[in-house]
Amino acid sequence: MKTWVILFFAFLTQATHAIPEINFQENWQLNVAPYFAQAQQRTFINHQGLKLNFFSFTSKSNNKTLVILPGRTEPAQKYAELVYDLKDLGFNIYLLDHQGQGASERLLSDSHKGYVKFFIDYAWDLSGWLDEVVIPETPGQDRYLIAHSMGGTVATLYLSYGKPTFKKAVLSAPMM
Repeated sequence: MKTWVILFFAFLTQATHAIPEINFQENWQLNVAPYFAQAQQRTFINHQGLKLNFFSFTSKSNNKTLVILPGRTEPAQKYAELVYDLKDLGFNIYLLDHQGQGASERLLSDSHKGYVKFFIDYAWDLSGWLDEVVIPETPGQDRYLIAHSMGGTVATLYLSYGKPTFKKAVLSAPMM
C-alpha cells in the first residue's frame, strides 16, 4: 500500500506539470477554463431533498473512474486544473459539491455559513450519489477516489461502511 501511495503522488507530481507556472494565467484562460466549462453540470437530490451540484467529465472511451471530493468551502471548480491535468489518462471524472458548499443547496439562507445538521449527512450524500449516479454510469470500471480535508473525512466515513466502491483512495490532509 505504501508503494502505491508513493507512486500515486509521484504520478500526480508529473501530471501537474501539464500547466507550467510560466504563462499560467494565459494557459488557464486558453486551456483549463474552457475545458472545465465543457463539464456536464447536474444535480442529485439527497435524502433531505436538497439539490446537490456535481460535475462530470465522461467519455465512452474511458475505462476507469475518478471521484474527487473537495474540502470545506471548496467548490468543485477549485479542482479545474487537476481535472485538466488528468483529462488524457482515461478517467471518467466526477466532482461533488457537498451540501452547503459550492453550487449545492444549503439548509440555511445565509450562503456564507457552512452548516449541516449532522456530519454523517455528508457521508450519506456521498453514498446516495455514488449509488444513484456514479456507479450506474460507470459499470464494471475500476473507481478511484481523491478527497481533500473535509472530503477526506467524509470519505473515511463512507469507506467505513465497507462498500467495495473504490479500488484505491487518496485522502489529502483529512480533517480528522
